[in-house]
Amino acid sequence: MAADCDFDKEVGSCTGRIKIDSTGGKKPSYAAEITVSSSAATSSTVEYYLDNTPHQTILRSSNSEGESLSSTKPIGRKNIDLDRCTAYLDRDLQSSAGGAGQEQRNFAGRWYGSVGWMLFKAGLTLDINGSGGGVASSANDPDIPFQGRISGNRMTYTYNQPIGGEPVNVTLTMKSKDIIAYAGNGSGITMSGTLKRQ
Repeated sequence: MAADCDFDKEVGSCTGRIKIDSTGGKKPSYAAEITVSSSAATSSTVEYYLDNTPHQTILRSSNSEGESLSSTKPIGRKNIDLDRCTAYLDRDLQSSAGGAGQEQRNFAGRWYGSVGWMLFKAGLTLDINGSGGGVASSANDPDIPFQGRISGNRMTYTYNQPIGGEPVNVTLTMKSKDIIAYAGNGSGITMSGTLKRQ
């Protein structure tokens, strides 16, 4: 079933990715098949450049889609530049969530700060989309996807550590519209910190 997207209403940023599946062709015509994906489950756009020419992939009912590219130059990672990923309102999610729509929008966006245990701290970035999903990125654990549950001023999610696979339970508490408190519990350790909206 197609998502009911409103591309006039941005709800936050997301994380876009471009994967080159295959390349071919010869001078003067080259081609590539790519997969464009977003951390938002539905209703997002990913904008990128191929040899300084702008392209946009619209993702309505999924978070990935195949695209065909052509150029007068061989196509590779060096001439594809990811610009931005934008999440938009999915009316289906808003209606099914009832009053949670506003809560989801409160958490949507990019958050950054330091979290850790005792004296050990590390930078953490959270990209949260309008449906409560997103990607957590740090120096030790890059690009971990998650799907959160929001209730009032709190959002919770669970992810498995890349090394060992132990689950970590995370609680985000909204302190103000631009500050959230982070608390993560896993392997007998509690990590905490404060993240600010970017």
